[in-house]
Amino acid sequence: MGSRSEKANRPLRLLNSGHMWRENASAKVPADLNENDGHDRFGDSPTNTEWRVRHRLPCRVTLAILATILGYTWVLEPRGVHVGVPAVIVVAITLLNGLRSGLWGLSPKALLPASRAAALFTVPAALVVLGAGMALGTLHDQAASLRDVAVLIPWGTAQQWLLQTVVLREASGLTSPRKAIVVAAALFAVVHAPNPLLLTMTFAGALGWCAIFARHPNILPLGVSHAIATLALLYAFDDNLTGHLRIGHAYLQLAR
Repeated sequence: MGSRSEKANRPLRLLNSGHMWRENASAKVPADLNENDGHDRFGDSPTNTEWRVRHRLPCRVTLAILATILGYTWVLEPRGVHVGVPAVIVVAITLLNGLRSGLWGLSPKALLPASRAAALFTVPAALVVLGAGMALGTLHDQAASLRDVAVLIPWGTAQQWLLQTVVLREASGLTSPRKAIVVAAALFAVVHAPNPLLLTMTFAGALGWCAIFARHPNILPLGVSHAIATLALLYAFDDNLTGHLRIGHAYLQLAR
């Protein structure tokens, strides 16, 4: 291991691009924050100021997004507020986060390995879901069109953008990389409460997606994986099990 001054001058590579930055040699970096603990792998420059802010307001961007989404699905949607309102807020928050962190999840070098990893994860997972539907007797023809696929891919990619560049990144600033994946997956699943099928499926899916992104930071293959997983879910299970993919207050209304 080198000295502190040698570490301060060592170039660190951002996950989402080939650009390089150097730590400020004069900054006093806490002893527990170094290039091997998973913090700077998501584009953080571990200056003393950022460290203090992160630990004073842990996961502040994640909490803002969760509050917006849950506030809409439980409070505002039943009152007739258009979905475009929270959507604009969430996108704006995520864009500002990207500008601040420099993490967009579009690393060109990671595209091919991320695609391979996503395929190895998605194909078996989809087959398991379809097999479960066959076993339950709910497997059916959904008659999905190219239009449906054209909608699901950008929708899935948008969710991966939020999950990976915000939730996983901030979780990685609080705990080890492996635990961060579990935390991020759990928070992603919570958004889909109280739908039990979506809670289970999104948690399992997010574990795989976050593990892939942690190694290969490109969200595009994950967006396709997300879309395929959604289609598999719709083909495998009927509306009684999927709850029409509704979440929050809208899901509870199905029982009435």
